[in-house]
Amino acid sequence: MPMTLAQIDAKLKEVETYNATLTTRKQVWAEGIKKEFGVETSAELKAMLADVEGQLAEKNKEYDAAVAEAERLLKAAGVTC
Repeated sequence: MPMTLAQIDAKLKEVETYNATLTTRKQVWAEGIKKEFGVETSAELKAMLADVEGQLAEKNKEYDAAVAEAERLLKAAGVTC
């Protein structure tokens, strides 16, 4: 069933309102990210996340090495877990 001009007009207004709402939400989200992380673009955010992941991986290596050393020392001392 074809749409009437009034229905088309109503649908266009609905879409315009929806798009305006999405644009506002996007701006609010972007401002929140900017405030929280101090970045303005998605590329900066991705770079920051990659840096943090690298730091986390390094800390995990340090932790694993410390646990292995502690286990070795406990074993050398005759302590069993």
